Amino acid sequence: MPKNNRVKITAKPGKQTLLITRETTTDRSTVISEELFIERLKDYRSLEELKKIQRYFKSGEEQCGEGDEFMGVRMGQGFALAKEFIEMLPIEIEKLLESPVPEVRTGAVSIMDWQARNKKTSEGRRKELFDLYLRRHDRINNGDLVDRSTPYVVGG
Repeated sequence: MPKNNRVKITAKPGKQTLLITRETTTDRSTVISEELFIERLKDYRSLEELKKIQRYFKSGEEQCGEGDEFMGVRMGQGFALAKEFIEMLPIEIEKLLESPVPEVRTGAVSIMDWQARNKKTSEGRRKELFDLYLRRHDRINNGDLVDRSTPYVVGG
């Protein structure tokens, strides 16, 4: 249920009072979105990392990752961020899988992996994740994405 937090700020001179209302929610699934994940992921971009990634992954014409657009985010940083988004709904995860950015898709399969590993995840959600993987396997186009997601999402 949404609730309001009020913050009162007094500005001088003239002692004007400004009341700021910030709405928060206890239902985390409404605030855990694909857009928020991507915005947070952008904070980890590095030109040095981008150069390394572009040497390793082949995204030219008729290559495995044709059309991929890299951000330059280290895998470990993406995995850690994905763990923060463990409660993301499958519909939002699917939006991440649509991205032409491999680091975003890595985030998607990592979120799926974290959810599938979690003992508190219901069998219904596990089935949703499995079905999502099979339905969108076309977006899981390199070995790293497969390795990250199959042991728990598919293998489980």
